[in-house]
Amino acid sequence: MSDTPETDEQVNGKPCTRFGIVAGDSLRDALVQSSFARKLERERDEARAENDILRLDAQREAEHHDRMVGELEKVYKERDEARELLASEKITRNHVIKRGIEMQKERDEAREEHRLLKIILDVIKKETL
Repeated sequence: MSDTPETDEQVNGKPCTRFGIVAGDSLRDALVQSSFARKLERERDEARAENDILRLDAQREAEHHDRMVGELEKVYKERDEARELLASEKITRNHVIKRGIEMQKERDEAREEHRLLKIILDVIKKETL
């Protein structure tokens, strides 16, 4: 069975798989060499398969990005809650400092991961275009 059925059909006028063999190329209506057309057809099919893989990777990265944005929103919410508690003077100064350092670290990690995900998505988008 041929891996270039479209080219074979154009060259032979019928699907060559009908007889289970690859028929010889004819010169009838040939605009390019059939070997070149077959090469292009194979490359196109490989590119389509690779594009499908990249599309799935981009989808996974986008989902991960969305999760990270959700985590970042949680960090901001915690920050706002901490500010409210501080304003009402219900917690000690040392606790605020300790929690503030933890939140800054979490925020910085989330921002860095967000930045890296944007870079990855940009690369994937450029490759799929």
